[in-house]
Amino acid sequence: MKGVAKCRKHGNRKEGKVDRALASPVSHKKSGMKKWADNVVPIRDSRPFSAGYHDLVDNARIGLFRTNLKGDILYVNKCGLAMLGLENLDEAKPGDALAWYRNPEDRKTFLERLGKTGRIDQFEAECVTAKRESIVLLVNAVLEGDVITGAMIDISALKHKHEALIRREKRLADAQRIAHLGCWDWDIVTGELFWSDEVYRIFGLRPQEFGATYEDFLARIHPDDRRTVEERVNLSLADPGIPYSVSHRILLPDGAECKVFEKGEVTFDGFGKPVRMIGTVHPLIMRKQTEEELIRAYEEIQALKEKLEAENTYLREEVGLQHGAGEIIGDSEAIKNTMHRALQVARTSVTVLLTGETGTGKGIFAHFLHQNSGRADKPFVHVNCAGLPHNLIESELFGREKGAFTGSTARQIGRFELAHGGTIFLDEIGELPLELQAKLLRVIEDGKFERLGSPHSIKVDARIITSTNRNLEDEISEGRFREDLFFRLSVFPIIIPPLRERKADIPLLVEFFTHKCSKVHRKNIRHIPAQTMKSLENYGWPGNVRELMNVIERAVIVTQGTELQLAGQLSAHSIRSRKERGIEGSEKPAFKGLNGVERRHILETLQEAGWKIEGPGGAAQRLEMNPSTLRTRMKKLQIKRPETL
Repeated sequence: MKGVAKCRKHGNRKEGKVDRALASPVSHKKSGMKKWADNVVPIRDSRPFSAGYHDLVDNARIGLFRTNLKGDILYVNKCGLAMLGLENLDEAKPGDALAWYRNPEDRKTFLERLGKTGRIDQFEAECVTAKRESIVLLVNAVLEGDVITGAMIDISALKHKHEALIRREKRLADAQRIAHLGCWDWDIVTGELFWSDEVYRIFGLRPQEFGATYEDFLARIHPDDRRTVEERVNLSLADPGIPYSVSHRILLPDGAECKVFEKGEVTFDGFGKPVRMIGTVHPLIMRKQTEEELIRAYEEIQALKEKLEAENTYLREEVGLQHGAGEIIGDSEAIKNTMHRALQVARTSVTVLLTGETGTGKGIFAHFLHQNSGRADKPFVHVNCAGLPHNLIESELFGREKGAFTGSTARQIGRFELAHGGTIFLDEIGELPLELQAKLLRVIEDGKFERLGSPHSIKVDARIITSTNRNLEDEISEGRFREDLFFRLSVFPIIIPPLRERKADIPLLVEFFTHKCSKVHRKNIRHIPAQTMKSLENYGWPGNVRELMNVIERAVIVTQGTELQLAGQLSAHSIRSRKERGIEGSEKPAFKGLNGVERRHILETLQEAGWKIEGPGGAAQRLEMNPSTLRTRMKKLQIKRPETL
């Protein structure tokens, strides 16, 4: 055989359908004649599933694929193509599937395990895309004959989060080791006692040598000090106002004694019952240092420990919620334009104001901005300004010192400190009390603030994203919001469109929520009737995407078979009824920006109130506005009562 040249050819199957195949022309040594090799490999099975399932499979949110053992790609759905950096299946070359793996050992292990059992689950491998980008895939696959069918998920972001968590935990352990400061955590309900590695080093023990109970801990205390320690513990358990603080001797395995200083605090449940005690232990062996120096060093290390532990808590939440985090679903022009605008500003550090009606997904867009910024591997801290009591907002945002107010028994790190280096999202910023707006303005301008009860300024670097469904210009005119703060927050405003302005996205959202809720409620819903989809498309969705999600979840709960059934009738707030009331059509707002959102809201409220402005049930009462203020806004926004009414 002089050589092999590969090409694609078409052949007729017995059923009359055409398959594309990979064949090799072979030159005969003597005659020089060429013929097609017998081992013709079928490729590009672009519709490997029955017609009823093909669209569902091709548009799935995870990568689905088929290859043969030679590495020829037989099928990849849209999501899989995007993961692999391919525009379409024709860009793939024979044997490409074997070239995905960056490490040849991963490819060998994958094929060996698949060959032994016929299936492989949760296989993790680093792969290289067609664009030469490195990604980490989690693959499940089965082998049928010589065909591999599987699913894959890109877990690159999750791996980066996990690695960042490991680095932070190592930093915390290193800080404790260098400072010779250990920490412990006692679950009073179960009796379980956790010791950090440094505590074991201080006590001269190994984890397997210690029972990890409160009784075992007491046994390690010098007999002459044991009663004092127990009394201090019992006092702290009995009174939330008495912190645990004691110096005592411990017995080391070699018989020697070591004096340590312990400090801790107790957590109580809603009934005043102690449920948890956490604290630190520090050996008092540095004789050349004065007591004041020891205390200062301890406080500095304690502050570092608190910050690292708080950051770890938020990072753990990030990792735990990674797969469940909301995503932007939609292909309409309205949502694509909004995403494009978000991407324009994502990699900058300017403040962004997200506006839009309730339920449009402002929180999801805030997370989208963070994930596409240069701070994606740093904390994302979400603060719901409307969900915090007014007397606690300042301490939540900026932190507090011990004793800053009655009941403040410990130092607390604020949300801005936790967001250092990352992003802080202030949801419902219009709810922020006026007295705190000046402090927020200073953080934006100077990057500085003080903890409650402390005279010392703290420097912070955090990207600020805010959101509101209020008209902040009205809040300014009413004296409830600072104009200078508004200009600082709205450097780059983004308006999230309501669902009624992105009707093309409703089918995608319905399918997404149906699949998601079906998994949660263990249903097997495979079909959405056309009439049901039409009803959902015609509904006005005053509660936007959040309302749609709730409607679908109710429908999934009541559905008994495989066909989605709505739980009752949708209200009369449909597209048709909105047109009849003059909200759309010729009355559709031509304004953009915050004025457009306000005009649309006022116009809808007037229509619902029958154009009644004053009195019970009037638009002013519904909008919680003074009637004269409402008339002024109507004049400014060119809202006029229809002549037919």
